[in-house]
Amino acid sequence: MIELEDIVKTYTKGSVSTEVLKGVSFRIEENEFVSIMGPSGTGKSTLMNILGAMDKPTGGRYSLNDTDVSTLDDNELSLLRNRSIGFVFQQFHLLDRASVLRNVMLPLVYEDGDSGDARERAEEVIEAVGLAERMHYRPTELSGGQQQRVAIARAMVTNPVIILADEPTGNLDHRNGLEILSLFQRLNSEGRTILMITHDVEEALLLADEVWICSGAPMRILDRIEPPGVKPRRADDPALVEARSHILQRLQKEADDAAR
Repeated sequence: MIELEDIVKTYTKGSVSTEVLKGVSFRIEENEFVSIMGPSGTGKSTLMNILGAMDKPTGGRYSLNDTDVSTLDDNELSLLRNRSIGFVFQQFHLLDRASVLRNVMLPLVYEDGDSGDARERAEEVIEAVGLAERMHYRPTELSGGQQQRVAIARAMVTNPVIILADEPTGNLDHRNGLEILSLFQRLNSEGRTILMITHDVEEALLLADEVWICSGAPMRILDRIEPPGVKPRRADDPALVEARSHILQRLQKEADDAAR
């Protein structure tokens, strides 16, 4: 489904070039849930931008559902983003003056105009995330957890093949964070492929099929851990506690190495 081969990303400013990604290769199958962890500045968001067709690699090949994304022009990339990829960010990026319904409809309006079908589809996903009664509220009238559910509904409305989530619970309290994780769990159980950046080890272990540990300068995938047990997992499972300890040790080592 998703395949990266020797992806390179270099940023150049004046005479100085910074290599953020070098030789990154992996494959993610349909309906997989992958969590990416690593210290800040390791290139995780750069990788997400390339996977989300918001940035182009300097070198290498990126394939999504047998389409070579690396060769697409700007218009083709825009269509791919709108039709095939759903985005959920730490910041909700909602339009404050628009209703929940209008916010969720936006990706469909950009492609097909303000049609009855777009409204019907938006209403369907808003109901799916449990906000039917707040469909005509504005984001400023909602809690942080409710705003993130609106953002997830907007990501789902085009029926994308993959959802990219960049620290989706980072701005939420524990209770609202658990609600969002439960929603991601349901989406994955319904067949969605999800790639999530997180700094929370427990989040990664409870939901993911694989947890990837990354280092930076340039980014490398150091370890791929398959959490034990069947999803949804329990945080107090002894095997999960052991896996959590292993991940924390790896993350601390990378943080220490980066500080040297």
